[in-house]
Parts: sequence; structure tokens; C-alpha cells
Amino acid sequence: MSRSNRDALEGARRIRHYLPELLKDPSKAARLDQQLADLLARARQGEKVDNAILVLIAKEPDTREWMDRFLNPDEAIKGVTRGGGSLPGQPGAVGADRFACSEGDYVWCRHSVGEEPPVCPTHALALVRDGQC
Repeated sequence: MSRSNRDALEGARRIRHYLPELLKDPSKAARLDQQLADLLARARQGEKVDNAILVLIAKEPDTREWMDRFLNPDEAIKGVTRGGGSLPGQPGAVGADRFACSEGDYVWCRHSVGEEPPVCPTHALALVRDGQC
């Protein structure tokens, strides 16, 4: 799997947590979350879905900007990306605990010590610490 494919998959796993904040419309956020969950399930079956993920995320300006910053963190830190405002979860929490669904379609990064990991919205499973963001 190429680096760009892995990065798109990881971005899709991470953005899911921020969709309600980014889109501000609960039904739109739920719909995009389900579409990403479906694409990630297809990726687990070996299908190449990185381009489909990027096209889907690019349809909304705030999700597109979030993914741009995720894929190009050096540019986001320098403030080179468009917008200028801070998006939820950006720039990434370097060194933060990373929690993931055992099914591989949802990732959450702990930004402060007191935060408790959510459950996976797709599988209703507790997230398991699996490294650092």
C-alpha cells in the first residue's frame, strides 16, 4: 500500500470524530460518516479507495481543508494553508495517545489527559490504545 493511500485511509479514520463540528449539520455529518465507514470497510477487503475518500471529503470546504492540513502538516503549521482559522483536531496532536477501533475504521487522538476515548460509531466497540498520533 502506498504512503498516499495509507495517509488517506488514516485521515478518513481520524476525521470521522470531527465531522459534527466541521459540518454543523447533524444529518450531513452522519451521512458523510456512514459513507466513510463504508469506504473504509471496502479498504479492509483490499479495495483501493483512497481516491474515492479524497473526492468525498473534498465536497465540503471545511472537510477538504481539514484533510489538506492532515495530509500536509508542515504547511498547516507554517500557516500556508488557506483559511487561517483553526479546525477541530488540527494540526494533529503530536505525541498524543492514539486509540483505534479493532475493526480499523475509526481513530481518535487524546488531546488532554482527562479525555476519555469515545466508542466506535460504526461498531459500538471501545477504542483500544494502539500507539501515538
